Amino acid sequence: MCALGLSCIQQTVVSRAVLREMVTVAWVPVLTALSFLLSKTSEEGLIQHLLVAMQNFTNITGLLGLTTARDRFLDQLCRFALPSELRDGVYARTCALIASQELLRSISQCPWSDP
Repeated sequence: MCALGLSCIQQTVVSRAVLREMVTVAWVPVLTALSFLLSKTSEEGLIQHLLVAMQNFTNITGLLGLTTARDRFLDQLCRFALPSELRDGVYARTCALIASQELLRSISQCPWSDP
């Protein structure tokens, strides 16, 4: 671990950049593999593990600001985790929530906004 200081901040920035690049390169094959496995298995325990893996990757892509990847993972997660009659409504509400959170974040970063 590094002491709080410039070197620690530099390590964090480099680590985040490396992680972002790794996820950018890997998300399509990971999503393809997870989707394929989910479509071919009927074992409940394996399905749960695959859905957790997909959920974790969705969270990581969101934290890294990879919106296209996040949206694709979210779409597939909804596809496999929700009954078909609920998918469209939940996905639409989730997209609206994400958009509103991004709007609030951008407004809070404006120089004229209150801290």
